[in-house]
Amino acid sequence: MSIFAGVLIARLLGPEGKGVVSLMTSFSVVMASILSFSLESGLGYYLSRNKNNLRFLLFVAISSSFFLWGLSICILLLFKNILMGTILEGLVGYPYILIIIFICILISNRILAGLLQGLQFFKVLIIPRSVTSFVLVSSLVILYITGELSISKVLLIYAVVRSISLVVYISNLLKSTQTNHGSKSKRILKKVFTFSLKQHFGTIFREINYRLDYFILAYLLPVNQLGIYSVSVGLSELLWYIPMAIGITSFPRIAEAELKRSYSIAGQSVRLALIGSLLVGSLFFIIGPFIIKLFFGSKFIASIVPFLILLSGTIFMATSKVVLTCLSGLGKPIYQSINAFIVLFISVVLSLVFIQKYGIIGASIAKSIGYFISFILGMVWLRNTTKTSIIHLVLPQKGDWEIIKGLVGKLYGK
Repeated sequence: MSIFAGVLIARLLGPEGKGVVSLMTSFSVVMASILSFSLESGLGYYLSRNKNNLRFLLFVAISSSFFLWGLSICILLLFKNILMGTILEGLVGYPYILIIIFICILISNRILAGLLQGLQFFKVLIIPRSVTSFVLVSSLVILYITGELSISKVLLIYAVVRSISLVVYISNLLKSTQTNHGSKSKRILKKVFTFSLKQHFGTIFREINYRLDYFILAYLLPVNQLGIYSVSVGLSELLWYIPMAIGITSFPRIAEAELKRSYSIAGQSVRLALIGSLLVGSLFFIIGPFIIKLFFGSKFIASIVPFLILLSGTIFMATSKVVLTCLSGLGKPIYQSINAFIVLFISVVLSLVFIQKYGIIGASIAKSIGYFISFILGMVWLRNTTKTSIIHLVLPQKGDWEIIKGLVGKLYGK
């Protein structure tokens, strides 16, 4: 449903409007990831290992959210002029307060999602996304019909729909505490923050790397070019739904399993992610250009070439996300930080060179190279950690095909 929202925004607001919305949402996601201090990782990891800590960790999550809201507001107001004069220049004339609200909501969403992941409440994580996407699409249609559609109102809707997820997350967690009397192990608090901070630098580098090209494009080129490029990125990143599902379910299973079993789960998760990404990526390579022409229209034809370039890199990054999640589940979150730092450094250099020379096509090349490097580094580290060969981590095993067969059987009701 979220892809339909992207299509509607592109069709109704054009490349410039799509660029403004993409810049706002990308900046908000990056800032939320920075200002959340990756608490979702530590909370999810230790809750998956001992679910009796739910009440205490929920209190930590809520109190931390309030503190981080205040910190975020102060920082964003303090650096408003600098931000609006550089990477957010395309947002001049639009309410800055919407960005602040959106970031605060995203921070709480991230932190509470970590608790739900630790409890393995996967349906609670997935269903709100579908509901909020439906609300977003419906709101866009209503605004268009009534003639009230504008970029500012679209930005406001994004903040509202995210708050729906926040309400659902809180209500489910509070309901769970009624049957979980829990313990008040304050000793775990230090472990949560230590684990989170070990991964946090990786989170910062990774999130900046995901959207670094957006900010450079917004600074060097007109905002309508960002709108065209964002269609390429958004469509290619649909592949990430595969590793997202695998990573969410694998992380707590790996964290709570004994060592040998956790190695097996990690290897199988990586292989399934690679198989799924290759299959879906191949399909997208064929139908992607037709989707862009049919749904986004002639104004976005220039998105096709960057999209095709990005697909190759996105396939590797989709698998890399699972690899790094598995390493975190194995108690080695530091690898995410190292990986993200190396990739970010390379991407900055390549983006500055390629974007100035080749525009959005150069941005696609730089991003794809960075994604491939992330995949290679992650696979080497996972091989060293699990003491298995790269071949074993890449080539499908008998058990993998059984899982795929079972999934296909459920799909067709067999």
